[in-house]
Amino acid sequence: MLAEAEQAIEWNNKGSSLMNLGRYTEALPYFDKVLKIDPNFKDAWNNKGLCLINLGRYEEAIVCYDKALKIDPDDKKAWFYKGVCLDILGRQE
Repeated sequence: MLAEAEQAIEWNNKGSSLMNLGRYTEALPYFDKVLKIDPNFKDAWNNKGLCLINLGRYEEAIVCYDKALKIDPDDKKAWFYKGVCLDILGRQE
């Protein structure tokens, strides 16, 4: 059996593959599995947020990007996509 850290990476990779195929709903549970093992897995937060954006679930995506930014306040990807969500929601302030 894989160590938890290796399992988290494997699940993140599987979720990313599904996301890249446009299968966002199927990808989400894999990112949730990663985050259950390691809540500080920044890439999983960003990937989950991107899936949620593509599903039109912008408020939930913002929560993901806030979690990624708590881990790394300089994460350009999280800032960019959080801004995209806020803009779509008309919250330019």
